[in-house]
Amino acid sequence: MKKMFLILTLAICFAVLFSACSDGSQTSTREITLFVGPQQVDCPSGPQGKCLQAKYSADDTDWINFGDVIYGFEWEAGYEYELHVQVTESQPKNSDFIFLSFELIEVVSKTRVE
Repeated sequence: MKKMFLILTLAICFAVLFSACSDGSQTSTREITLFVGPQQVDCPSGPQGKCLQAKYSADDTDWINFGDVIYGFEWEAGYEYELHVQVTESQPKNSDFIFLSFELIEVVSKTRVE
């Protein structure tokens, strides 16, 4: 009985400890395919004032300005890429903002564009 009480007390302490460490933010991840174009464009929201050109489907005809960083991805001018990317969405507690983080999983293809 004493041993059961000790185990239960330790379990409650760990639960309280881990819940106290949480900042209440909500986080989710998903994987997407992202197509990246062969040139960058001027864009005030991008790193160093430049944005990648991107689209979410190979069938899309219009490129969008993509001002986020894709961690682990090294872009090279003159190539189109198909990327497998993990997107992490986090929303801090009591905030209306959703922050997106992009991380490269795999370069599916890299094609030279003339």
